[in-house]
Amino acid sequence: LVAFAPLMALGWQTILGRRLSALLIAPLAVAALISPVLILPRAYGTLERVAALPSSAQPINVQAEGLAVLGYELYTDRVAPDDLVRLDLYIRGENDANPVLFVMAVNPISKDPISGIDTYPGMSPTDSLDPDAIYRVPIQFRMNQNAVGIGPYALEIAVGWRDPETDRHLHWTDMDGNPLTAVLLTGPLLIDPNHAAPAPEYPTDVTFGEAIRLAGYTLSDSELAAGDELAVTLNWRYIAPLAEDYTVTLALTDANGEIVAQNDSMPAGYPTSRWRPGPDFSDTRTLTIPEDTPVGEYKLYVGWYRASDGTRVQVSGENTRDNLFILPVQILVEPMLEQSHVSGS
Repeated sequence: LVAFAPLMALGWQTILGRRLSALLIAPLAVAALISPVLILPRAYGTLERVAALPSSAQPINVQAEGLAVLGYELYTDRVAPDDLVRLDLYIRGENDANPVLFVMAVNPISKDPISGIDTYPGMSPTDSLDPDAIYRVPIQFRMNQNAVGIGPYALEIAVGWRDPETDRHLHWTDMDGNPLTAVLLTGPLLIDPNHAAPAPEYPTDVTFGEAIRLAGYTLSDSELAAGDELAVTLNWRYIAPLAEDYTVTLALTDANGEIVAQNDSMPAGYPTSRWRPGPDFSDTRTLTIPEDTPVGEYKLYVGWYRASDGTRVQVSGENTRDNLFILPVQILVEPMLEQSHVSGS
């Protein structure tokens, strides 16, 4: 805006004349005067020298071609679409290429960027920094307002430097010179308060450890053949905080209780230690029916356990046994179709 102001003023003066154009030029003049004082410092933040990394900061100790990031401090624990993310980075060093610092919130599963910022720390060229000083770099950016219906996720923050002339990313290493593929920091939770999981096909009221509730589940099918895939969508509800990360177990068992297929993992992108109040969310898991599975009726169970020692979380509600919830739906495995029928010949 400031750079184009003289051309705009000249055009208005030609069209409107001196008196009317003066009324339009005045706001541009004000913007030109206050931008260096008020607007740009807020957009880029101010570099501040610090004697040492604060005890409240999280050390990371990585470097990229002379520019080290020693640690960071996150001030935003939870965001919704269009909210601000605020953090401080602590840097040291210099680089003659004066690279751009980029900071992005990324999807923890796909690693796709959701929002972020490109900045020159404190509007200062990196070749003019004191290489022995530690600087605090305030960073803030707004979450994409279109990030609705995403998550909930524990976002990651990707940090890097990019050469503005060549668009090349500077290579990260640890302090011993070992190469790193990326630097990903623990970011805030992305929870859209206006987005809840679709209503489940089978509502339930089963509680695990007085902290997690299974509000229902949905099956892709209840009649399958050996070799097919069964998708099970579990609807979870936060009740109380958990200090540890727990693993969900989902299994298909035969009449003798033997496991035929199993899927054990944490909820993708949302570990239980970071769960917070919010709408119910869905967690879809897939079981592949082995090709040698006999025809018959099978059962599904769901449970939670501590990954470190396998201890199951206590469960309360109907259809529970051995701290597992037994889904009251029969899964029927039918005979496989002949290959000739499948191919249409």
